[in-house]
Amino acid sequence: MTQIDDSFNMASLTGMLLDVSGSMAQNAGEVQQGGEWVNSVFEVMDNLIKNDLSSEHKVFAVGVGAKFKSGLFDVLRTIEPFKDISSRSKVSYDVILDGIFSILEKNGASQVRKWAPTYTVKSVVSHEMASAVFDKLQAESSFAKKVAQECLPDACRDWTEPGNFGHSLSTGFSWVYASVVTPFKQATKKDIEEVQDRIFSLMMKDVESESILSAKKASTIINGCIDDRRQLDSQRIKELKEIVRPFIYGDTPLFKALRKATPLFRNAKYKKKLLFIISDGMPNDRGDIESIKRELKEAGVTVVSCYITRSRNVDPRHLFNKSDQQWEVGAQFLFNLSSTITTQSLPRTVFIKKGWKVDFENNEIRLFLQVNHPKHINEVCDLARNVVCSREVLSDMLTSVSLDIYINQSTTGFKAQEKQVGGTCYAHASAAVLHLSLKRILGRHGGYPEFKTLRDEMVSLHGSDGAVTYDVLEKICPKYRLHSEKVKVVGALEAITEKRPVVAIFCLTDPEWEIFRWFYKKNPKGILGKTELDLQRPCKPEKLKGHAVVLTSFNSECLYLMNSWGDGWGDMGFFRVQSADVLDLKFIDVYWTEDDLLDSEKEYYQQHGSQVAADLIRKLQGLQQARYTCPLCETESFVAEFTGTLSSATCPSCEGSFECGESGNILALNMYLLSLTR
Repeated sequence: MTQIDDSFNMASLTGMLLDVSGSMAQNAGEVQQGGEWVNSVFEVMDNLIKNDLSSEHKVFAVGVGAKFKSGLFDVLRTIEPFKDISSRSKVSYDVILDGIFSILEKNGASQVRKWAPTYTVKSVVSHEMASAVFDKLQAESSFAKKVAQECLPDACRDWTEPGNFGHSLSTGFSWVYASVVTPFKQATKKDIEEVQDRIFSLMMKDVESESILSAKKASTIINGCIDDRRQLDSQRIKELKEIVRPFIYGDTPLFKALRKATPLFRNAKYKKKLLFIISDGMPNDRGDIESIKRELKEAGVTVVSCYITRSRNVDPRHLFNKSDQQWEVGAQFLFNLSSTITTQSLPRTVFIKKGWKVDFENNEIRLFLQVNHPKHINEVCDLARNVVCSREVLSDMLTSVSLDIYINQSTTGFKAQEKQVGGTCYAHASAAVLHLSLKRILGRHGGYPEFKTLRDEMVSLHGSDGAVTYDVLEKICPKYRLHSEKVKVVGALEAITEKRPVVAIFCLTDPEWEIFRWFYKKNPKGILGKTELDLQRPCKPEKLKGHAVVLTSFNSECLYLMNSWGDGWGDMGFFRVQSADVLDLKFIDVYWTEDDLLDSEKEYYQQHGSQVAADLIRKLQGLQQARYTCPLCETESFVAEFTGTLSSATCPSCEGSFECGESGNILALNMYLLSLTR
């Protein structure tokens, strides 16, 4: 039998490309705003990480704009040695500095105290940073040797030894001669700054496979471990800003950062992959953006781009479906890089309630936002999280499973062209849309009539030789507190973005039906266009034969419709057309309003809505490790290993096929989710 472990969490990987370059500081007005954007970088990291601290959630963060090495650094592992920086400040600076000098002296820098006066060091190196360097010197002998030999000037080493200044004498007065030739000079503030930069360059971690950390560890690094602090407060942000200050404000190798990040996503165990980019979009290196986009898409990565700008002509709560030629180069770059999703799959209510504007044209938007103030960053992070795993999206998706299964299980063998007005297709399409509309009312008074019940009710009233679909809906909808309305293409597409499938009707002549059937027989996943089927008919065309189907989705390329000829036809019962004009489609929207709900239904939603969504999420997550016993060979296998269609599954062990069963069956659910990826 099916077993679901509700504790199972889907493995996920969140990557962050955080622009901390000099151009970012300039474009974001960093100097004028007192470092608010650097603060936001850490708030972004904390926001994206703390949402899921399960062992299955992994993260990495790439700093783009380091002053050293390749211009990139692993933010989390670089700041890790500083996570307890507050406690170190309790030890006096003099004690820490004495400890640093002692370690360096033991590693060959015997004159470091004479070269670097304490007051000069203190004027450059903060107490906290000195503490972190001291810890690193104590913990790693190899690091201490590198600092003494590679970061300090010759003046710090034993300059009393003959020849140390490049000129050796045979007498015992070599030091006197050398000191005359090259007078000894104590370090200036600039000298100390240069040494500090070299030390921090050694401490900076490169981006590699080890950069992927558990979310829990990453959260500990960001928030620190003092007093079991769990929130990123202003004091910790101040500490973090001080930590990264020596590393940042370099160049902007964005292409190099993308090439570094992409391989980290290729591990198949991660089922959810998000790359969040916060930048001014001004790379100083070169690369092929289309190639990078293709690799990220092949790895299953969702890219959310946040464009930082000083422009005041920005709507920070706007999701676009196309770029504007008047945008700056950086905005164009990040828009092109961001992922495209269907508006239909966006948790729109979450954002519309916050005053967001969403472009609905073509049912597609880019996960790209323009931000001109740090206060908007958290909302951008909310978007990034929600598009990857939204309760509303999952709820809608799982609710619609029954629609697809019902309409495909009971219609095998039906042929539209056998009847002039479509036989019972009007009932199939209408029942499907009615059923889904009713299923969306949680706790509906009177329950939810089955698809077959609705279909048979309409057939009993209007017969099996066809009927006018709108008249049928107009008569049956009031009985179930629903409305039906003829709508144009725009209205149908708007309904789809509201997650309401729409009844679609079209009529063809016999020769046109032959073309229609032949096209999808040869191209089950093809897009029918006017090149294949041109409805340029004579003044008196042959008798037209109608058909009713369901419009379920659309994008910039085609409309996606569900037929009623069984899942063995077309693409598991679905088909695609280039536009409504190809088949001269007419549409009927079926819907309900809040005024149609009973008080008991409104109350039920308030009390149980969140729990229903949570249960659906657990069902989806559990699907990844659920098992099912084949009724043919009685072998238990993972549900995800079964293949087939919405109504028929094939066992991975015996390769035999059997019916999935009634709506809601976990095998049918798996088949449905597989169909979404095609």
